[in-house]
Order: sequence, then C-alpha cells, then structure tokens
Amino acid sequence: MAKRSMGNLLLAAAVWMAGCDNDPVALDGFSTEELTTELAITPDHVHVYETLVTFTVSVVDPDGGAVTDFDLLQVERRIAGTTTWSILEATRQGGFYAAEQRFEASGEYEIRVMGLRPSDDELVLLYEQPTLLNAVRPHADVDGYHLTLEPDPGHIHEGDTSDIRFWILDEDSEEPVSGLTATIWVEESDGTVSEYDGDEGADGLYHASHSFSQAGATVLGVRFVGADQQEHEWSLEMEVHEAH
Repeated sequence: MAKRSMGNLLLAAAVWMAGCDNDPVALDGFSTEELTTELAITPDHVHVYETLVTFTVSVVDPDGGAVTDFDLLQVERRIAGTTTWSILEATRQGGFYAAEQRFEASGEYEIRVMGLRPSDDELVLLYEQPTLLNAVRPHADVDGYHLTLEPDPGHIHEGDTSDIRFWILDEDSEEPVSGLTATIWVEESDGTVSEYDGDEGADGLYHASHSFSQAGATVLGVRFVGADQQEHEWSLEMEVHEAH
C-alpha cells in the first residue's frame, strides 16, 4: 500500500490525537506492511545547532484507526550519498509518536521511519520522505558582514578536538573577505575561555583547532577588525556531548 506524505502536519491534528492517551492499540488483523504512515517535520527551515526539529509520526490501519502498538519506532536520517543512518527513537504521545533533534552537520538529508511491532520479526520500513531535508550552517549578518559557522566534526564529545570554522563574506555581494586578523574563541561550560589566532583558508574561511575538555553548553565565537577599522564579533552556543 502506498504511503502518504503530509509534508507539514497541522499541529491541531497532533494535539487532538494527544488527548487520546489510551493504552496501545493491538491490531492483529493487519500486518505492518498494510499500515499507512504520515510524517511531519517542523519547522521546514533548519539551521545546524540552532533549530530544534520535531518529527511527528502518525500510523493508521486500513480502517483509519490509530496504530500505537509499536515496541520500537524510530526516525532515521543520513546525508544524501552516505551509507550510515543516524537513529532517533520516537516515543508515543497518545495516538501518535514524536521525537526531537538538533542537526549538527549541514547537508541534504534522507529521512525514513522504521518500526517494530509485536507481530514483526524485524524492523519494517514504514515511510521514506520523498524530498531531502536541507540543514544549513547557522549564520548572521553583522555590521555589513555575512558570517557562517560549522565545526569539523560538528558532533563533538568531551575530549574531542574539532576545527572551529567561520566563513566571513561581504553582506551585499556575498564575496569572501580575505586578509582579516581574526580571533576565534571558545567558552566551555565551566566558563574557561580559550582564544586562537584564526588561520585563513579559501572562500573567506577563518579557523582554529580546539580540544574540548567539558561537556555541556559551549560558546564558539569570532572577533575581527573590519575594513572600517572597527571590531566586530559574533558567537553561537552549541552542545558538547558527554564522552562514551
């Protein structure tokens, strides 16, 4: 049976279903392959680190009844052209399932939903998003400059070393701005601040390597003197994960 795509599911429908907090509905009369799955992703414009993305999954049987008897239901994503899926487990919220996630690497993502019911021997593909989800670098316009940020790698654990990357472009022309003396700084969750001279690369890139010693909320910032001889600065908070 073909799956239906809702694109952006109306929150009103989700709220209505959330009120039906009954016990899971066992539907032995229908196989998982006969069910229809709908996925909503909100918001549809995603900034790495900044945007908390909500995935809302609704599954119905051929008679239109909500199916909530999954032992496991997960949303999986991967950057198009790669082979490894990142897994996010969804939890039951009344008559539907939901999960939240912040993206930590920019790119175009394939999205799918997998589920396991008591009658299944293995995870079953429930839904494949027909369009790619685009996650973009966080950005800001600061005093005539367009700045973007993305560490490499972007998913950082306590003890990891990452290349902190800022791109500085002219706000109007979007042309890279070269020759700046840039300082890159990192404030870890315990308040410790480290500063580095930013190495200049191509396409307006200024970057520095930093080893993260603390898990928790961490601020990445860049400071530079522009063509106007004034100092400009931008920073963004991101999360460093506990080592495992």
